[in-house]
Amino acid sequence: MICHRFRLVAAWMVTGLVAAFAAPPLYAGEAPVPPMSQASAGHQKWLEKVMLKAYDEVGHRDPKWDEAAREALRFSVDLWGAPRSRLGGDWTVFQAAQRAIDAGCDDPMVRYVYARTYHTYGDDEQKCRELHNQAADGLAHSFYSGYYKSLAQFRAAQGQLELANEHGRAAGKYDPAELNAGLKHVSLGIGMMGLLARETDVPVGQWIDLGNALQDAMVIGGGAEQSVEWALPEIEKRAPKVAALAIKGEFYTHWAWDARGAAFANKVTDQGWKLMAERLQVAEAALDEAWKLDPTCVEIPIRMINVELGQGKGRDRMELWFKRAMEIDPDNLIACNAKLYYLEPKWYGSPRDMLQFGRECLQTGRFNSQVPLMLENAHDALSHYTHGGYSPQWDPEYYKRPGVWADLKAVYDGYLAADKDANPNHFRNRYARTACLCGAWDDAAKMFATIGDRVDRTVWSKEDFEAARKAAANGGK
Repeated sequence: MICHRFRLVAAWMVTGLVAAFAAPPLYAGEAPVPPMSQASAGHQKWLEKVMLKAYDEVGHRDPKWDEAAREALRFSVDLWGAPRSRLGGDWTVFQAAQRAIDAGCDDPMVRYVYARTYHTYGDDEQKCRELHNQAADGLAHSFYSGYYKSLAQFRAAQGQLELANEHGRAAGKYDPAELNAGLKHVSLGIGMMGLLARETDVPVGQWIDLGNALQDAMVIGGGAEQSVEWALPEIEKRAPKVAALAIKGEFYTHWAWDARGAAFANKVTDQGWKLMAERLQVAEAALDEAWKLDPTCVEIPIRMINVELGQGKGRDRMELWFKRAMEIDPDNLIACNAKLYYLEPKWYGSPRDMLQFGRECLQTGRFNSQVPLMLENAHDALSHYTHGGYSPQWDPEYYKRPGVWADLKAVYDGYLAADKDANPNHFRNRYARTACLCGAWDDAAKMFATIGDRVDRTVWSKEDFEAARKAAANGGK
């Protein structure tokens, strides 16, 4: 029987939110920033081998673009391979990749990097799909790792299947040619997993990443059921057993939530609860078996937190799996996000629980990771709970509450103090924007003076930047 502790709260005591601010914020100490975790360093080292070093060994090199290409790949390793504090760094990657492409670079790995960052910064969806298709085709015929050969196909599939869905909804029917084009990428990507199986020293996490990318494509193209019934057996033929079990756990968890639906708990059907419970039991069994085989794989306890979210057996169980995840990798953002979500009032926690956890994350001082940002994420989530229940819309007035800016200033100050070897402009822009939101106009004005005209387009538009700078100069008037 599934535990009916799914409590999407229709109304909860606003005093709980107020009380959460009664405790003073906990600030990061003056201790040096802890070094990168071994798990993160190992991941970064592997990506450096299959991206940057591989470019020098098997890439399409040319003096016209080598410098920009290596810069794009080096920044990609830094951004994707380790939990860097320099958020917004993908803009730097995009700029470097753009320079390489403009110089005529046709290396498929650089093209993949360009496609992935163009997805964020480009303004032409058709071009974005074409870039992903070109990268997938180029990598398929290259000597780069099977990981990126497969991953590029799944990314291309996602874009193609999204297009098919968009056209299908507009026309009232689907174009088989468009669907087949996306599913062809899926099939090619699965086949290329076999190439990855021949490589040595592939981290289990990379296999699980491929499972996630494949699931994303399958959900777009056919739904969670297709992931389980069609894609999973193909993965089990190719992936190491631990990875296949972890992927199975993820697929069945997603399928379980698919059965439940997105409705409030009192609107979920008995059949929905029944199917959810059955599928979560399968996910739990697969992950338990995977954990027995490899208790060093951080992806397993992360997925168990998500299973516990659905089963609701108790917070102690969530805390156990969270502890296991952080012992393996104390920089793991995904585990922290999973716990923070579990602690939301609509599930099993409270505003006080969320802020306490966020402040604990700040006190780790791990500003070479994104862990201290959990305090910012906690406030962001709580801004949806200001009117007696959860709202999809955040409330700007939340940020005017006493104590909010003190918490967020401590987060930004910590990152700015630690970020000695990278451009801190992203956090300066975030600092200024949030200070304005919180009504901390003096702090905002000081930060605008430091920023000058260096607007970070990942934070706000030029127009919003100028308006906020003017408001700060006038004390918010």
